[in-house]
Amino acid sequence: MLPDGSDHAIVGTTEGFFRYNLTTGKSTPFNDKSNLINGLLDESYPYHAIVSNNGNYSFAFPQSSKFNLLEVGKDLNTNEALNPSIGLKDGSITYIYRSSENTSDPIWLTHFYGISRAEIQSPFRRFGEESGLSGLINDVIRFNGDLYIGTFNGLFKQTVENGFIKFIPTNITATVWSFAIFNNPISGKKSLIIGSDSVLYLSF
Repeated sequence: MLPDGSDHAIVGTTEGFFRYNLTTGKSTPFNDKSNLINGLLDESYPYHAIVSNNGNYSFAFPQSSKFNLLEVGKDLNTNEALNPSIGLKDGSITYIYRSSENTSDPIWLTHFYGISRAEIQSPFRRFGEESGLSGLINDVIRFNGDLYIGTFNGLFKQTVENGFIKFIPTNITATVWSFAIFNNPISGKKSLIIGSDSVLYLSF
């Protein structure tokens, strides 16, 4: 059970989450806009949850395959999700702690086999093999809103799957050394030039 303002509480049950009015005794279903919270009950029970002083909700689902920690904002949009595939050492989260005084502090997580510190408030993120990348990184560029990574193992493009940032390999598997943006003086359109081991690729 979580406090939700002065006259409501969020109650988690085996049937889902509910917003309980402490004054009237009435309950209404509680869920995020993408229906993740109640959907996760099919694979994991909610082990622990907290409300930060900025109004965000954090839920621990230790048996989930993708959303071991799920943070939802006051607007009920998903803010953050953590699991072992993006660097979390162990998905079995049993307790969430964050200082009630400062939302810029990291979240501390206890597991069956240890403790983790998650700096989800940081604007910096780490992406490596767990995010789909492979090979020594040579160049990075954002083009037409998409992020591309050139490595010794080819070209990778950023995508988002179920709230998680992933990098998927493209059909360019040769070593990518560098990128350049070409402005066509006639059409005014921009193109991405990709320099590889053997040829130049052009992407519009």
